[in-house]
Amino acid sequence: MFKLDRNTLVADFVWDAAAQRYKWVDNGRYLSREAMLSLTGKAIEGSKRELRAIANQLIENEISLKDWQKATAQQLKILHLQQALLGRGGVDAMKSADYLAIGRNLKSEYEYLRNFAKDINDGNLTQSQFLARLDMYAEKSRSSGLMMAEAGHKEQGYQYMQRFLAPANNCQSCIEYAFKGIQPIGFLPLPTFDCFCRANCRCSVMYFRKPDGSD
Repeated sequence: MFKLDRNTLVADFVWDAAAQRYKWVDNGRYLSREAMLSLTGKAIEGSKRELRAIANQLIENEISLKDWQKATAQQLKILHLQQALLGRGGVDAMKSADYLAIGRNLKSEYEYLRNFAKDINDGNLTQSQFLARLDMYAEKSRSSGLMMAEAGHKEQGYQYMQRFLAPANNCQSCIEYAFKGIQPIGFLPLPTFDCFCRANCRCSVMYFRKPDGSD
């Protein structure tokens, strides 16, 4: 889906580590925040299709629940790593500590997946509930990209963060986080964490080197 080797995301973009942003190769302009969110969204939508294809195999009794859980976990691992690389700036930017952080994040998702499989086995979900819950697992992969973006900014000397609301459907927690304005990194939770939106959170974050919002 994305070519994430060396310092390039795809042929059209190159990573600027100091600015923690991607640039167009042809004109040197930075990708907008909206463009980055679009790239993230496209990766997630692609993975949703893969996850639903696996789910349909389970629904049609073509695979066992155990095999579904294993295949779903593998697809989630791929997606979380894609999001992590996208947020960090490619393979060369990743550190061993980054992989450990993503591993811990995935460990939590695997635990949720085990509970998900139990609910399926116990007959606690309708087919529509099953598929809707599955989509949320794909959406949660945003968290790995956000974690890596924060790690990269801290590495480059950014000390402050600000939460921005999604265009619609914001929970009260996210509204309160956005209302706090610019804060030291770590003072505010990253989107998808500690809010009622949970995996469906579409809020974004900007980072600054100075508390007045300047670079």
